[in-house]
Order: sequence, then structure tokens, then C-alpha cells
Amino acid sequence: MSGDKGTILFTKDGGDTWIPQLGGDPAAVGSPISDLFFLDAKTGWARRHYDTMLRTSNGQDWQEIGAVREHGVHFVSATKGFHPYGGAIRVTEDGGQNWKD
Repeated sequence: MSGDKGTILFTKDGGDTWIPQLGGDPAAVGSPISDLFFLDAKTGWARRHYDTMLRTSNGQDWQEIGAVREHGVHFVSATKGFHPYGGAIRVTEDGGQNWKD
């Protein structure tokens, strides 16, 4: 689950308890997470509102990897993904670090 102030939460028990993986401080001023996409239980991407892209390969640790400007990121493997931007479809072959039309 993701949301305000750059927060990403994780649950192991079907939603009874939630563990912050990123953010989670109600007093924080970070940008909200506006997109969250998981390929499997451990491989996921998140987009902070406005453009910062984050990635996890173990399901809990997140790293900034680049930027995308629009909603709608979709990955088909750990390296290949797509997203719409400016009337084009952009593609990445390196997990979201670099994009091209």
C-alpha cells in the first residue's frame, strides 16, 4: 500500500498490521506515492508524485532509480517496462533507469 508523504506500507497478515518500508512519519513532508506496481512478491516500482521513480528487488528496500512524468507504468519483466508520455509509449530495458520512445 502506498500514499501520502512518500509512504509505502507492507503487510504479512492480510492487512491486520502494516509495517512502514518507506516514509510512514505523519509529520513528514515528502511527496505522495502516486503509482505502485509489483511484478511479483519482491520486484516492484513506485512513482513519487511528479516524477521520482523507486524500485525494490527484495520487496522491502527501495532505491531511487530515475524519473517518469506520467501515471501508468507497467513492467513485463524485472528489466522491461512501458509507460505513456506525451502521445508516445516509452520503454525501458534496464528496470526503469532509462526510458526511450
